[in-house]
Amino acid sequence: MKNFISFLLVCLCFAASAQVGINTNAPNATLDVNGDVSIREKIYVGGNQGTPGNPGVDGQVLVSQGPGLPPKWLTLNIPDANQNYYLIYNNTFEDQTGVSFTSGETSGNNLYTKGTNYSSLSSWKKISGMTQTFDIYSEENKTYFTFETVAQLGTSGSGNLLDAVDFACGIFIDGKLEGVRVNTVEQPSSSYGPFRTLTMLHVSENLSVGTHTLDVACTRRANYSTSSSLGIGRAVNTSNLNDFMAKSTMKVEVFEIPDEYIEVDP
Repeated sequence: MKNFISFLLVCLCFAASAQVGINTNAPNATLDVNGDVSIREKIYVGGNQGTPGNPGVDGQVLVSQGPGLPPKWLTLNIPDANQNYYLIYNNTFEDQTGVSFTSGETSGNNLYTKGTNYSSLSSWKKISGMTQTFDIYSEENKTYFTFETVAQLGTSGSGNLLDAVDFACGIFIDGKLEGVRVNTVEQPSSSYGPFRTLTMLHVSENLSVGTHTLDVACTRRANYSTSSSLGIGRAVNTSNLNDFMAKSTMKVEVFEIPDEYIEVDP
């Protein structure tokens, strides 16, 4: 009987207050825990009275969305560097000038080889804002490049149905090709100025110690039933795109295992 009365009092306390405190007499949230919390099963986010919400997946972290919004599960894009590597350099830059090609400026559907000199490639153009320098201080290193741009075909409606252009963009270090991606932008319907987003992720390992120059260059490889211009990182048909929307971005992250601990500029 005594246990029943105690349980009843606890239930009445819960019903009388919208806030519950554990190890505190003055809770300042719906559930206020003053102490450690051990969770042995799932954490559900964003549910309601009818559904438990999202439990997340392996490797995700719980991230706040700010006042008034529920937290959410998020997958972080963290480079795969072991615990002995240190982030030495991290920078992001952009370009809204881009490059453009006429239908006659094609380089052909060629095969590309790592280490090819930029000077030996014809009909390639550099995106000026992507030209940057970065330093390597230790022999054991990994450099992560994340490049994104938009390619647009300057067509003007249904008369260009199925027109297409092959193109490629490459990352060059000290004038030599390090990584490349190829893609095609085509006219699938009567829309004006079709465009495609190109994303390139590349990792270079154990670059030589010293200062390196980074360039990004692109080429128009081949045409398919079109004489329209091609823009990469810039708009060539402004009916549905502008230079801000088409801009190119590059993120560079250098991780190193220090040969010795030295001071570097942040």
